[in-house]
Amino acid sequence: MGVTNYCRTNIVQARKDVTNGLVLYPNNPWLTNLWELLKQQQQQNKNKDKDSKDQQSKDQQKQDQEKQDQQKQQEQQKQDEQKKKEEEQKKKEEEQKAADQQKKDGEDKQGQQGSPDQQKEDEEKAGDPQGVKMLRMTPQQAMRLLDMLKSDEKNMPFRPILRTNRHQRVFKDW
Repeated sequence: MGVTNYCRTNIVQARKDVTNGLVLYPNNPWLTNLWELLKQQQQQNKNKDKDSKDQQSKDQQKQDQEKQDQQKQQEQQKQDEQKKKEEEQKKKEEEQKAADQQKKDGEDKQGQQGSPDQQKEDEEKAGDPQGVKMLRMTPQQAMRLLDMLKSDEKNMPFRPILRTNRHQRVFKDW
């Protein structure tokens, strides 16, 4: 019975059966060999338990290290996002200042009323490409402009090919 239980990996029951068998037959070589095998199995199990505990502790350390790395990455991402937000705010402030400056320049031009000769000279200067200020567009503004232009486009009307029972063939009358 001890061998059968050992083969079925029921080690606990195999140990009981071998112990009972050794009490009855202490000099039986098969029982003594099986007893040695069971001892070796038990030692291996203990070593495996120790190894598994060591492995679990190593795994735990790795998990802790990964968590710390993830936290560092998240903190770095937060800092990067904060920097981007600050840069965007600065850009918006600069755009606002530029818009205010343009508005102010426009009001100054309207406020100045001089002779008709001066008005003609101002118009000529405005027509020159050198007198025009170039404004930069943000990528978002450019995308909005392109989307707006895209919506103005019209698709070509689709004209289906008419199919009839008549085929275009040469009529032979000979």
